[in-house]
Amino acid sequence: MKIWGAVIGAAVSMYQGSKNRKAAKKREGTARADMERAREAYMELEFTNPYEGLENPYLGMENQFSDLENKFTAQENQFAGLQNQFSGLENQYAGLQNRMSGLGNVYEGMENVYEEGLVDTRAADYAREQRQQQLANTMAGLSGAAGTSGVAALAQSLAGAETQAARAGSLDIARQQRESEMARRGEAARIQGLQRGEQGRLQQLAAGESSRLDQLRAGEASRLQQMKAGETARLQGLTAQEQARLSGQVASEEARLQGLSAAEAGRIDQLIRSGDFQVDMLDRQGQQYVQQQEQRRIESMYGLTASNYTSSMGATQMADAQQASNTANAISAVANLYDSGAFSKTD
Repeated sequence: MKIWGAVIGAAVSMYQGSKNRKAAKKREGTARADMERAREAYMELEFTNPYEGLENPYLGMENQFSDLENKFTAQENQFAGLQNQFSGLENQYAGLQNRMSGLGNVYEGMENVYEEGLVDTRAADYAREQRQQQLANTMAGLSGAAGTSGVAALAQSLAGAETQAARAGSLDIARQQRESEMARRGEAARIQGLQRGEQGRLQQLAAGESSRLDQLRAGEASRLQQMKAGETARLQGLTAQEQARLSGQVASEEARLQGLSAAEAGRIDQLIRSGDFQVDMLDRQGQQYVQQQEQRRIESMYGLTASNYTSSMGATQMADAQQASNTANAISAVANLYDSGAFSKTD
C-alpha cells in the first residue's frame, strides 16, 4: 500500500508540475510579447546628436597682421636734399685790383732845369760900355793934338782893339752856352735815368702785386674747392648713413611684421586645429550622449518588462525543473514497485 501511495503522490506531483509549467510558459509568452511591443515603441524614438553639424568657429579667421604696412617705407632721407653750403661762395680775392698797376712815375714830367740855359751877358755888356766910354774919351782928348790923319789912325787902332774885346766877349758867351747845353743834357740824362729806374721799380711792384694776388686767388680757390669737396663728402656720408639707417629700420620692421604675421598664422592654425579637435570631441560626446540616452531609455522604459520577462523565464525554468524532478520521482516509485514484486502474477 505504501508503494502505491508513493506512486499516486508522484503522479499528482507530475500533474501539478505540468500545470505549473504551462502557466509559466504562458507568463513567459506574455512577457515576451510585452517586451517586443516595448522594443518596437522604443525603435520609433529618435535621439539626435546636439553637436552634429557643428562647425569650427575659427575656420575662415583672418590674420590681423597680414595686411599691415611697414610704417618706415614712406620715410624720406632728411639729408637727401641738402645743398652744399659752400657751393655759392665766391673767391674773395677774385675782384682785387693791382694797387701797384695805377701808380704814376714820380719822375714823369720832371722838368729839366737846364732846358732853357741862360747866358750872363752883363759882364760883356759892361766891358763893352766901358770900352766905348774910354774910346770916346780918348778920341776927344786926342782930336786936337793929332790932327785929322792922326785921329783916323788912332780910330782904326781903337776899332781893332774893340773888335778883339768884342770877340773875347763872344767867346765867353759861347763858353757859357756850351756849359749850359752840357748841363741841360746831363740833367736830361739824369731825369731819364730816374724815370726809367722808377718805371722799372713800378713794374716790379705791379708784377709782385699781381703775383701776390694770383697766389691769393689760387689759394682761395683751392681752399673753396677743398671746402666744397669736404662738404660734399660730408653730405654724401650723412645721406649714406641716413639711408642705411632707414633701410635698417625698414628691414627690421619688415622682419617684425613678418614675425607677427607668422606668429598670428601659427596661432590661427592652432586655434583651427584646437577647434577641429573640440568639434570632433563634442561630436563624439554627442554620439556618446545619444548612446547613453538610448541606454537610459532602454533601462527606464523596459526595465520592468525585462525584469518580468526574466522572472517568467525563471519561473518556467523552475517549473521545468520541478516537472523533471516529479517525473524522476514517479519513475523511481514505479521502479521500486517493480523491484518489490508488486507487479508479480501471484499478487
